[in-house]
Amino acid sequence: MEPSFKPIEDVRKIQQLMASVGWRERTEASWYAVLRKSDAVCSVWDGDDLIGIGRLVEDGQYGMTYDLVVHRSFQNKGIGKLIVNALTARATATSIGLFVENHERLLRFYSKLGFPRFRGCA
Repeated sequence: MEPSFKPIEDVRKIQQLMASVGWRERTEASWYAVLRKSDAVCSVWDGDDLIGIGRLVEDGQYGMTYDLVVHRSFQNKGIGKLIVNALTARATATSIGLFVENHERLLRFYSKLGFPRFRGCA
């Protein structure tokens, strides 16, 4: 499976992917808006099925990754790492960060990819 930066024409595929892991729903209009404002959207497909996605938004110096998700059936197969590496390789920013829910498994995953743990202000 290879990462793709081709536009995602049908955001219902993203909605189905998000639902597969229990993430909150967004409207189709909201998805089209965030995709337009993203500097890069990386997706991974299994045939016609979207099995992974991540977005990058940057300003030239700083970048943030958002909405990194891999279908539950395809987790622990290196797809998340593939997406993160593809997004960071495409970035022009000198510093890239991300927001992660405080879930130990996710924190370990991002730590292995070189993202340091930082606790912001409460």
